[in-house]
Amino acid sequence: VIKNVFVSAGDSVKKTQALAELDADELNAGLSQAKAELAAEKAKLDSLMRGSRTEEIQIVKTNLEKAIQDLVNDYAGSSDIVRDGYVKTEDAIRNQIIQLISFPDTNPQLTFSVYDAQIANDIPVKRQKTGSALNNLKNKLAVITAVSTQNEIDKLLADGISDLSIALDLLNRLMDALASAANLNSATLAAYQTSVTAARTTVNTAITNINTRQQKIASQKIVVRQSQDDLNLKLAGASVEELKTQTALVEKSEANIK
Repeated sequence: VIKNVFVSAGDSVKKTQALAELDADELNAGLSQAKAELAAEKAKLDSLMRGSRTEEIQIVKTNLEKAIQDLVNDYAGSSDIVRDGYVKTEDAIRNQIIQLISFPDTNPQLTFSVYDAQIANDIPVKRQKTGSALNNLKNKLAVITAVSTQNEIDKLLADGISDLSIALDLLNRLMDALASAANLNSATLAAYQTSVTAARTTVNTAITNINTRQQKIASQKIVVRQSQDDLNLKLAGASVEELKTQTALVEKSEANIK
């Protein structure tokens, strides 16, 4: 930027005569910025060439160890969540809706008539499937121990959601049956609906709790992988390509000063 002009158009001038003055302040500011950028790029290049310091590697190692321990802790309490869901669902099916289905374990049938024949046919099948699913889940829980693998716990969580969903399907169909009831007075109908609603809430909550734990474990696995990747990068140091790229940035910054 020109700060001052010492001649006008048409003036005669002498050799070596100053014609104008540039704004040195702005030039100096630009030069200072370019030098600062060069220093920053050189510092980064030096850091890449030296590699990670011992204390930096230790920090990343500590983060990885914590992430792994958090994942172990998540797995440790997972079977308890499935077991709690099983116990509460078992109670909901065997006790809360006992008045709606007769002979539930041998020849399940609705204790009231419905207008929809398909619903009447569905209930016995779904009650038997629910009984089998709960028995299967009970057996799966019985073989889980403190030394069960993470893969075994993952499968238990998935099976827990699947088996409890079968019970929820039965409860949903029971609500359909009540909507199609043919011989229930209003008080009995309301009481039955209340029982099924309470049972559905119980099972839904159990499924939600298991699903939440699944998601927490999945998220923590990502944290572990990221922490391991960070450590691997620290231990490996800079790649040849990274050094070439940073060297080029230093040379570019040097050129800006010349």
